[in-house]
Amino acid sequence: MTSALDPSVVPPGTGTAGPLPSPFHPPPTGPPRTPNPAGESLPGTPAIVPSISNAGPNAAAITVQDASAYVVAHPLYQAHGTPITVVNVTFLTYRDADAQFHFGLFLAPDRLLCIVQIRGTFTVDGPPRYTPQPITLAYEVFDAHTGNYLLLNIR
Repeated sequence: MTSALDPSVVPPGTGTAGPLPSPFHPPPTGPPRTPNPAGESLPGTPAIVPSISNAGPNAAAITVQDASAYVVAHPLYQAHGTPITVVNVTFLTYRDADAQFHFGLFLAPDRLLCIVQIRGTFTVDGPPRYTPQPITLAYEVFDAHTGNYLLLNIR
């Protein structure tokens, strides 16, 4: 008789099929990033490689084109292979973005964000017996200075 704690026993449903898909995009390819001069921890996951090298600490180092190209090249897994369209790219401070979207990220109020509005057909998985309803609008949020991926908001 084997114990549930026996490492040679693999419980059902825990096979080695690979990791579950992530809502985050794969890391970018490109030159390594310059470390943060202040030594502070930067929020998010590396995503868009900034194209504006001389941007000040509170200025956008990514462009509308950078954000659009990244989102189109790295579609959300929630889109399940359906085409997506970038509708709008907006740069807002966290204060203004949180007032409008209620992100709840707890960033510095003056932190500049890049919000990419995407149209497509998205589905979100739920508990057993849940029937996913297609959703047609999503927002991806990036740090406008570092290009880091911060949040996905499907509405």
